[in-house]
Amino acid sequence: MFLGNNPQYKHAKDIVEIRKIKANLVSIHVDQLVDQGYLSRIDVPGDRRKVELVLNKKANDVIKKGKVFQNHFFSSLFSDIDEKHQKIFKETLELMEKNIDCLLEEK
Repeated sequence: MFLGNNPQYKHAKDIVEIRKIKANLVSIHVDQLVDQGYLSRIDVPGDRRKVELVLNKKANDVIKKGKVFQNHFFSSLFSDIDEKHQKIFKETLELMEKNIDCLLEEK
């Protein structure tokens, strides 16, 4: 879902950095998705250490269903909450995310 929702990111490292998931867990799950035919690894020309992750056609249905679920979940979550309060909530989450990033950098 991360790759389907964020096509600008194409590397396992992006998932690790953006989602704050340990690299070994991302690696294990990428391996599984490749083995199951949902993802392919494509070598990056000019840098043999980098590999781009590409969603295969098999992933399309999963991504489509996942987006429907996400949309339903968030519309349910925010039902009866006006736009003003939704905006305040989202801004607060962004500030909290920055604070968490600072805490993680202190380690």
